[in-house]
Amino acid sequence: NTKGEVFLWSGVGTAANAFQFVPPEQAAQSFNEPMPEKFELTPLGNSVWQITITDLRTFYNVPAGTTPTRFGLVLKNGAGNAQTENFTFDFFEDGLQVSLSVPTQNAVFVNFNETIPVTAVASSPVDFELFVAGNLQETAANLSNWTTEVVANRTAPTEVLVVGTDVQGQKDSASFVYVPRGVTPPEPLPSSNLELGVNYDPNDATKATLLLQAPNKNSVYVVGDFTDWRPSIQMVNNGSDIFWAEVTGLTPGKEHVYYYLVDETIRVADPYGTKILDPVEDQFIPADRYPNLIPYPAEAGTDNIDRATVLQTNATPYEWGDDEYTRPVVDDLIIYELLVRDFTDQQDYQRVIDSLDYLENLGINAIELMPIMEFNGNLSWGYNPTFMLAPDKFYGTANKLKELIDKAHQRGIAVILDMVLNQQDFPSPLVKMYWTGSQPTADNPWFHQSGQHPANVFYDMDHTKELTQQFMDRVNRYWIEEFHFDGFRFDLSKGFTVQDYCTTANCDSGSEFGTWSNYSQGRVDLLKRMADEIWKVDPDTYVILEHFADNDEEKELAEYGMMLWGNMHFNYKDAVLGFVNGSDFTGISYQARNWEVPHLVGYMESHDEERLMYDAQEFGNQQSGHNIQNVGTALERVKMAAAFLIPVPGPKMIWQFGEFGYDISLEFNGRTGEKPTRWEYLQDSARLQLFEVFANLNKLKTSHEVFRTTNFTLAANTSIKRLALEGQDMDVVIVGNFGMVRQFNVNVAFTQNGTWYDYFSGDTLAVTGNSASLELQPSQFHVFTSQRLESPENNPTPWELYEDRTQEPTGLEETAFSQEMVLYPNPGSGRFMLQWGRPTNAPTYVKVQNTQGQTVYSQQFDRLGLREAALNLDQLPTGLYLVEVKSGNRHGLKRLMVK
Repeated sequence: NTKGEVFLWSGVGTAANAFQFVPPEQAAQSFNEPMPEKFELTPLGNSVWQITITDLRTFYNVPAGTTPTRFGLVLKNGAGNAQTENFTFDFFEDGLQVSLSVPTQNAVFVNFNETIPVTAVASSPVDFELFVAGNLQETAANLSNWTTEVVANRTAPTEVLVVGTDVQGQKDSASFVYVPRGVTPPEPLPSSNLELGVNYDPNDATKATLLLQAPNKNSVYVVGDFTDWRPSIQMVNNGSDIFWAEVTGLTPGKEHVYYYLVDETIRVADPYGTKILDPVEDQFIPADRYPNLIPYPAEAGTDNIDRATVLQTNATPYEWGDDEYTRPVVDDLIIYELLVRDFTDQQDYQRVIDSLDYLENLGINAIELMPIMEFNGNLSWGYNPTFMLAPDKFYGTANKLKELIDKAHQRGIAVILDMVLNQQDFPSPLVKMYWTGSQPTADNPWFHQSGQHPANVFYDMDHTKELTQQFMDRVNRYWIEEFHFDGFRFDLSKGFTVQDYCTTANCDSGSEFGTWSNYSQGRVDLLKRMADEIWKVDPDTYVILEHFADNDEEKELAEYGMMLWGNMHFNYKDAVLGFVNGSDFTGISYQARNWEVPHLVGYMESHDEERLMYDAQEFGNQQSGHNIQNVGTALERVKMAAAFLIPVPGPKMIWQFGEFGYDISLEFNGRTGEKPTRWEYLQDSARLQLFEVFANLNKLKTSHEVFRTTNFTLAANTSIKRLALEGQDMDVVIVGNFGMVRQFNVNVAFTQNGTWYDYFSGDTLAVTGNSASLELQPSQFHVFTSQRLESPENNPTPWELYEDRTQEPTGLEETAFSQEMVLYPNPGSGRFMLQWGRPTNAPTYVKVQNTQGQTVYSQQFDRLGLREAALNLDQLPTGLYLVEVKSGNRHGLKRLMVK
């Protein structure tokens, strides 16, 4: 009973969709975001809360000429991450209205010959008529409230209809159906080949067999368009915990809709449904993204706005074209983590398909899709799943997802699915069938009643339970067989626990996290069991864990055949930002973790971390004239970080758009809120250079045996970092200066003497005594190979970029390029013209410094063939300045006197 605890999430509409119209602020709300104050309820005491809405049409933005007939609401907490189930209530228009106050349900379950009380209410006095199965049974005259009764003496579901007629002859009616309870003796399943969910008969396209697992439930009915939305098909128990029914009379090729009515009160969609309809979310799916999406049936929403399942016999199967596809080996994996929602402006699979050229040019060989199975809300990250076998329709059709995977395979690109099996969200049927009103029941066959570890969200699956394990195995097998996914990244796999780690009131305390991360033999056994079942389906399936547990536990799982996420974000971030003390990269090496196999998926960015470019521009170090907050310098730092990430042996991962320096904060529009794409960054030559660095490093890694070597050394705990790899045909040495000042005479160890080749520039380096002395500017790195390789056509690592170079600028005055340069008027003020003799074949960078070495003006000119540039310097006070120009390998300086 404290303000700020309860908030309203509501809408108005029709019986089919009570949330057809919602407040604009609610439409923009993402899950897990704090609720707007506008929707806050006021506590009145005694657990009573109140909110007043004075103008429904304005509050819900209802169009003129539209009259809502139903009100829907959900109550949420202040954080927006917990809620009740949906509740709906009817509105009434002007004129005669007849309704039933008893019974309140549209379907009433009764015993044979049971008496059913009936109370009809009219908005004005009427003559009532009562019909049972279409036959007139009773009448009453000139009443606005009539109570009578009906004897349930029929053995089939029967409609009871009350009709009211007023003095003007207006009529209105209300009805319900009574369903006689039937005791069906247990019967074995008609076939041993049936699975939970929908089973189609290959010889009869008018029939399907439905199976629902519901331990300790008494009855289950199938309700659908094929039952006229009445609970007329009672499922048979198999003598254990499975209910089944054969549905006949289906139309081949038609999409039929159904749900289950469990124990006469619980309405759930099929937990194994492969297409789920949602009365609220579906209306916001664009027609061009999901063509011909069938609407949520009004009849399905009569009793409860929730979800319904689609079945379709005789559906046309997808024709795969990936027969020749060979999965990349683990050592070579370069995984591109991708959120469909934020990867393209259109937010669909088709635009990801259209981007496969881009991804192929980037040189990645695996795409990891963030969760795409049905989740609450169209704009979620996907970690709140509700139906594990149904692709969420917001991104497109199931066949379009298959097309994406198929076409990626045809390019040699694997596709990995981010799988969420630690938790489920309401209304997952496995949660809803065993629900107390606020949490799962203690006897839920799949879930803990409360979270068992400090990172738990939503409702925690109990992985020790046999039914949970069977469910997981079915889910994993389905996505492999039906969609050809190459593997899974299991979210929060450390949550697959066998004990309660929430033993204190403060479950998210540091001590609980530490205890939870300790080695757990039970957890290891559970994960091995799951992996074994996956490998029975396809022995080469990638199994990747987001684990972050004790190294002994991760080592055991890695050497069993799984891969582990290796989060090195904070180390790489400190290095990029120029804070060397925290920038030890050693942990990116699986050997440094004492693993025998290269099963560490190392990364410096994922969906969970702040973007490196954002942090660099906001918090980058500034020292000795080297300013990492400068965009150009930040890009150089990310290039260098990539050179010490991708080539390290073992699989690697890139978060989407890190390859061109995405710099929109993770917290923009809320942590999980939509983010702009910034594809236009690729029109910027400096960012395109970063892309080229990533692309060339990716192609190097997947093209040469040396990057799979076990003979490598990573010295990465100082500002000068070095990676040396020894292979059968070629050695590689990478060196970079992550410090803030120029380093003279850096003694770099090489693996052999002779001529080495700078991969990006094509320059040569003579090595004697297995070492060479180099001068390294801050943010400068080299990739040296012992064999000459074809260098990139345009060197994407021009080390003399003007941004924040630590050198004596006056030494540039004598270069040939300086002699070409003409700067006039000089002395002068305001606008100046800068000219040079030969046209450029690269972008041109101009920087103006004062006599204290401070940059007071900078400009980049991307147009090639440039011979001159106008400089607007009217903001500069009188004094002497140095104008520095860089274009490709041409570098020069002129002095300027401003008067």
